[in-house]
Amino acid sequence: MHRGRVIPAIVAFLALAICPVVSRAQPPAGMVVSPVADRLATLIDAPGVSGREDHVRDAVASLLPAWAKPRVDELGNLVLAFGSTSGPATLVVAPLDEDGYVVSGITDEGYLRVHRPTREPVHRLFDQYHVGQPVAIQTRRNGTVPGVTATPSTHLRRFLPADEATRIRGLDDLWIDVGASSPSDVQRLGIRLLDAVALRERSQALGGGRVAGPSAQGRAAALALVELLRGWSAASSVSGSVTIAWMTQSLFGNRGLARLIESSRPQRVIVCGLALPARGKDGDPRGAVGTLGAGPLLPADAAALKRAAAARGVVVQDAAPDRFQVRTPAGWDGALEMIAVPVLFAQTPVETVDSADVAAMTRLVAAAVDAPPPAAQPSREAVPAGQAARVTAPADRPSGFGPLKALIEAYGVSGGEAAVRDVVVRAIRERAPWADPKVDERGNVSVTFGTGSGEKIFIAHMDEIGYEIVSVRPDGTATLRARGGMYDALYEAHPVLVQTARGPVPAVIGPRTGYVGADSAHPRPEDLSAYFGVTSADEVKAMGVGAGNLMTVRKRFVPLAGTRATGRSMDDRSGVAILLSALAAINPAKATSKTTFEARVCLRRGHVRHDRRPVRHEAPRACAARIGRRHPRDGQQHDDAARAHRSARHAGEHACDPGHDRRDLRRDRRVAVQPLRRARRRLVMARALLPLARRSDRPARLRCGRQPGGGDRDVILVGHGRRERYTLGVLLRWLCHGFKRVPGPYFLGAADRWKW
Repeated sequence: MHRGRVIPAIVAFLALAICPVVSRAQPPAGMVVSPVADRLATLIDAPGVSGREDHVRDAVASLLPAWAKPRVDELGNLVLAFGSTSGPATLVVAPLDEDGYVVSGITDEGYLRVHRPTREPVHRLFDQYHVGQPVAIQTRRNGTVPGVTATPSTHLRRFLPADEATRIRGLDDLWIDVGASSPSDVQRLGIRLLDAVALRERSQALGGGRVAGPSAQGRAAALALVELLRGWSAASSVSGSVTIAWMTQSLFGNRGLARLIESSRPQRVIVCGLALPARGKDGDPRGAVGTLGAGPLLPADAAALKRAAAARGVVVQDAAPDRFQVRTPAGWDGALEMIAVPVLFAQTPVETVDSADVAAMTRLVAAAVDAPPPAAQPSREAVPAGQAARVTAPADRPSGFGPLKALIEAYGVSGGEAAVRDVVVRAIRERAPWADPKVDERGNVSVTFGTGSGEKIFIAHMDEIGYEIVSVRPDGTATLRARGGMYDALYEAHPVLVQTARGPVPAVIGPRTGYVGADSAHPRPEDLSAYFGVTSADEVKAMGVGAGNLMTVRKRFVPLAGTRATGRSMDDRSGVAILLSALAAINPAKATSKTTFEARVCLRRGHVRHDRRPVRHEAPRACAARIGRRHPRDGQQHDDAARAHRSARHAGEHACDPGHDRRDLRRDRRVAVQPLRRARRRLVMARALLPLARRSDRPARLRCGRQPGGGDRDVILVGHGRRERYTLGVLLRWLCHGFKRVPGPYFLGAADRWKW
């Protein structure tokens, strides 16, 4: 299919940000927090794609003590020199930059294409971890512009070839939507070629003083040098001269380091940088280099640094020299020593480091340059009681969307919609004081008004996709069960919030075991687990987390260009927002029929039985008519098509499996198949429904195409051509509004989208 036709159909999936400092989940009340971890999160939150390190450089400068007066050289390096120029010169550097993207093209439809300016990462999933995620574009003129990378519709994936469905996504699959419809719209946003693109959701404070986020290892090295200076009340006296620098473009040919060596002409260079796992299947299955909390990493042959560490009592770990991602700049023949912080989940959006290792690296650097150790600082502090975990949201209130912002930012994984329900009830009472919202035993919210012989019900759903914690392992990770169906790859290696009785608890969904050597796009469900930063089940329990807790990704509602906006769970929450806005505009005294507006729960876990009365459902652009079909027994769940098929059989129903062909369907007397191409006139097609309807005390139900699900008497209308889809749409509209002999009501939907 032509790419120009495919891309406009791609569905934008997650919410966005509008400011360079992105949302961060705060630790739950009573959780012990390291101030070093808090400063580390500040640096992780600042994006710094190689060559565009302005934000992170400003963040580093803001953390320095007042006496430190660094300068910025022509390549963007942040440099601070002290000591005597008469002695040997030592250069100590840490990186500012990170892997990311720059804008490489703008399509006629207003989408952004990207290119990676850095070298290839050690695993193939790096680009895929950016698919379907909110991003921020750093412009030179308009600051940070929100965007989101697109992901193919989950409803269409069944039509993909097997090799395409399992293909790991790469650069060619990254299409960024900023709400623009043309290149001129993009230009008005201030976006130009080579503007940097980075993930919006970044730092996540975890238990045990650990922090996760993009390029956490590099930010930890940068913070170690900051902590060294913060521990001194003034420039320390050292033998010789010492230059502390935070270098740019370390991932782009070591340009920043080469410039610093040329300008300072040191005899010795200490690089506080990166240590990465081996490539391919030989790498650590969890992307780990070293053990978190056990001290900084040194090459096995770093004798001088090991002597300095022993003299100051700093515990260090050995690593293979080829694990350190630093190459000697051309023309440099002096000593080059390397230090790194241990890392877990390397080169993923949830790369994890320990703040204790940052403090140990600080002491090691002080020992290496023969400087006094920094003054001891409070290692940990508790969050004040009552301060619950939260995700900060931008202060602006976008207009034109009604209550949608509050609905999007309320967490309501299927089966745990209490927060969304509270928003709905509060909005009803604020916007429609005449309404009397009722909450039934299942948690559905309804408002009924009007009188008359007819009855109409408008339905929207409050729940969303997420995960349920099944159990907590002895090592402190948790096994998960999906609540609703979607691409698990969109959740893999991203921060989440676990909803507990004490409030939200931050965690991450760790990348699949062996992700460094992955060869498939989709992880197996059993490969996904929640990681809280702690190392035992008791510590997880102390955080208030246990089996049955629900979790999903961090969310935010953000406007895009023009009149567009995006957010997580936009489809169902938009339906609820439409109902709430309609209630605010309705005069109930003028209603000519009994009408009910209902916000329901547990759509993602399967429909549950309600009353058996035939009720007509009407929506703004499509009349969806509900028959009196028997629903699954209470408690049965439909998580996917196969489970729906089995559950329906146990309940005495027939589910039409999309894998069946038409002959299989005809063998079951409860199913009639009417191919569109054999019915030239709509009357012929409609009459074909009558025998089926007359054989049952329940009306027939129309379905389009070979969709899963079904009822006691289904009519499957099969047609895939453009003319056939048009014929089907005309037929369904005619049946619902004019053909009275067939017992109704019927299902009517967008026939060209095959979705109900």
